[in-house]
This record gives sequence, C-alpha cells and structure tokens, in this order.
Amino acid sequence: MDTVNTEFTNVAIERKEIEKFLLRNGGALAQPVSMIFFSDTTATGTTASRDGNAVLADLNQKQLGLRTIGKSQFLKPVKKAEQADNGDLALQVLATQSGGRVLNSSNDLAGEIATCVADANGYYVLSFEGLAGDGPNEYHALEIKIDKPGLTARTRSGYFAQPLPSLHGTLR
Repeated sequence: MDTVNTEFTNVAIERKEIEKFLLRNGGALAQPVSMIFFSDTTATGTTASRDGNAVLADLNQKQLGLRTIGKSQFLKPVKKAEQADNGDLALQVLATQSGGRVLNSSNDLAGEIATCVADANGYYVLSFEGLAGDGPNEYHALEIKIDKPGLTARTRSGYFAQPLPSLHGTLR
C-alpha cells in the first residue's frame, strides 16, 4: 500500500477492500500473505500468514502518516544512481520495474487482489546468462514477448551488469 502517492480517501477505501479480501473464506488464505506500507519516511510490513484474520489484526495496528506527492510518472528505468528522483521509488514504479502489478481505480480491489493471488499459481521461470558490463552497474533492459492472446508476462524490466573480476590482481 503506497501512502505517499495515494490520496487519503483512497487509502481508506483500499484498507476496506484489503480487509474484505483478507476475510474471504473466513480468513483462510490459499497462500501466505503479507503487506508492505510505504510512507514518505518508512516502509513497514505485516507478518506473512495464511490466516487473513491475523494479517488484518497486524494491519489494524499500523498507524501510517500520509503525504501525497502526485501520481508517479517515473516508469523509465534509472540507469545511474545520480539520475534517481523520489518518484522513482514510488510503489507503482517498484511494482512495475520488478514485474509486479499495480492495482488502480477499481471498485473491487478485493477482487483484483484475488486475481493477483490466482495469477501466482501458474508461472514459468526463465533464466539466462547476462553479458558482463563494461563498467560497474551497466543497465540492460529486458523484454519478454508472448505470441498467445490473453497471456501476460510479468518480469523485471532490466538488470545491472557488472564487469568480470580482473585476474590480474596483486599476490601477497
């Protein structure tokens, strides 16, 4: 839950929808669930559990400050640390850059959360050997394309390559 980029009234609506999701099926969750809350000063989380009642109790004990800095428009990757801006750390950006989903503007947030949980049940793992970077933290974009309608690939948008370690070190 992003309390930095979300208006106060929407945070209240989101909390109610999250509560609705956690209490489905008497609080019995198919997979362990935890929540992370981002504010302008901290990130705090709940304990992971398959007991929605326990996660909700933990959620209800969290007191979060709110501050709106506007909708994030920072979806391009940051290729160098000195190019980073506060907006690059918004929850929407972190979710998108790491292959997650952003849930926005729905009257059924509990349903969207349930869809995310169902999505987690089917997946493939792709791996590759990336090229070494010419210098430290060299950014490389990634893109996965699927030629079947209705399927979506969620993956990191890139990675930072490192140079190969030098074999010409000094022996002591």
